[in-house]
Amino acid sequence: MITLNYKAYAKINLGLEILYKRQDRYHEINTIFSRISLADDINICKNSELSVNCVSEDEIAQEDNLAYKAALLLRRHYKVKEGAEIEVIKKIPTGAGLGGGSSDAATTLKGLSELWNIPVDLNILLKIASDIGADVPYFLRQGMAVASGRGEKLEYFKLDLPYTVLLVMPGNKISSKWAYQNLAIGYLRKNPTDLRTALINSVNKSELLKKSITNDFEGSIFKKYPELKVIKSKLYKSGAVLSLLSGSGSSIYGLYTSRGEAEKAMKIFTGYRIEVCDFIIL
Repeated sequence: MITLNYKAYAKINLGLEILYKRQDRYHEINTIFSRISLADDINICKNSELSVNCVSEDEIAQEDNLAYKAALLLRRHYKVKEGAEIEVIKKIPTGAGLGGGSSDAATTLKGLSELWNIPVDLNILLKIASDIGADVPYFLRQGMAVASGRGEKLEYFKLDLPYTVLLVMPGNKISSKWAYQNLAIGYLRKNPTDLRTALINSVNKSELLKKSITNDFEGSIFKKYPELKVIKSKLYKSGAVLSLLSGSGSSIYGLYTSRGEAEKAMKIFTGYRIEVCDFIIL
């Protein structure tokens, strides 16, 4: 039996602005998504039934697994009679602001399209992906992307960033719903920063990078979880040129000018899960 194997890469947010609360109660955001080398493994093979086996430290019920939801929606849309056995080996922690579940879902859509010989129509996959979650569509295409709307409006670009990512994952699981509910953001509109230009102009200019690339969640999240603010401070003290909360957390990342500096800095963090990662330029 042929098994198809895929990597579902994590993402970090290079800047995240919450612009205003929309009339539909969602928030308008402005961010840059970028893949990093931390990834879940997804293995897919044919089966009479449709099932997802998730190998994870957390217990994730099949019906709550985004990969399973993606498979159901794809099979329903194309009226596929076959099943599939999907194994998700989790390496990206949940509730960490790294998009692991969304990446799993998008990778499953692409993998099952191959397994079931479905002619890939990107527009249909994007529609299915957006029904699963706001940042699932990002993982269907290559490159970094400026994301707006709820995260589903995407402008892709490629930029080779000269940094190694040190990812500190404290283990706190922060609900995105809770994070948005606790933002002091009203209906008054704030103009977005041109994050792509700001990022390009501040590469190799650490002070400008810190000023230009920020995360609006940090105020409320750090108030609730002061330990995360301490981690960010330690990353800066250890030589990071930029340190930010990714998404609504709980992961904090630091960007270093070399892998050696990142590996040296990781030694100061004990009791946390640590990963040294590269940016993935697909």
